[in-house]
Amino acid sequence: YVDSDSDTTFMNMKLKGKTTADTRVNVDYSNARDTPPAVFTNLDISNPDNFSIAQFRDNQEELLSNETAVRSDIIYELSNGIVETIEAGIRFSSREATRQVNDLLLKGNIGDTSAYPDLFIVGQTNFYDNDSRVIFPTGMTTVDTNVLLSQNDLVREVYGFPATNTAPNEGQKYDFTEDTLAGYVQLNLNWDIGDVPVTGNAGVRMVNTTVDSSGVLYNADDTYSPILANSDETHYLPSLNLKLTLQDDLVLRFAAGRVMGRPDFSDLVPSIALNYANNRGSAGNPELKAYTLSLIHI
Repeated sequence: YVDSDSDTTFMNMKLKGKTTADTRVNVDYSNARDTPPAVFTNLDISNPDNFSIAQFRDNQEELLSNETAVRSDIIYELSNGIVETIEAGIRFSSREATRQVNDLLLKGNIGDTSAYPDLFIVGQTNFYDNDSRVIFPTGMTTVDTNVLLSQNDLVREVYGFPATNTAPNEGQKYDFTEDTLAGYVQLNLNWDIGDVPVTGNAGVRMVNTTVDSSGVLYNADDTYSPILANSDETHYLPSLNLKLTLQDDLVLRFAAGRVMGRPDFSDLVPSIALNYANNRGSAGNPELKAYTLSLIHI
């Protein structure tokens, strides 16, 4: 039995210059064949008072998963013949995975730098300090990420940002249950071809996988409709491995088989997120099948 809990947080804050009708940003491409263009501005970018907060984002993801598995194997020994032993086994596993996402995104003129000056720092270099050919303003005001993370509760209190759990993102949540039943039979071989000893094994593995998943469809009226999906597939995976000892210091090996891998849950999410304003959308595909690969090695 395996149980896991993974939490991921992505946070950022963007600044915007307080420009006026007299603010100018000039970009000179005349010598930019092999370097970025030269940039000049009359806005003092090293003065935090010349900026306001244009965006605050806090994306928190919690992934809960567990797996329960049981297996049984047997070995039957034979007294003579090419087949020395017969191995067989069966395994059943059930996996569950749930993702919950809260995504707080605030945009616009949502705060002034003067309300919490300790949150902002002025860089001592520019973005291209390693390239003396580049002309770019030095000392840009940025957010001190150490303060943003270590004093996040105070930052929210000063600027009135709500708690992130008040902004659940239904379009990114999912719930999966995956049941796998697998069985195998393997013959362990040992015989001689003339004076050449041959050992190896031959077998086949059967894997049946059923997946039940749930997600949502984002509607044009800002509501969500549930989406349920399920799939069921079976694969047969044969394999053959042989070793011929031609001499004490010379061995010939042959291997052939078929292997498979399941797609990640993140690729199977049945949710459909549609941006009706921009005619764009994204979705996972719960109909994705396992990928298989046949291998031969000598």
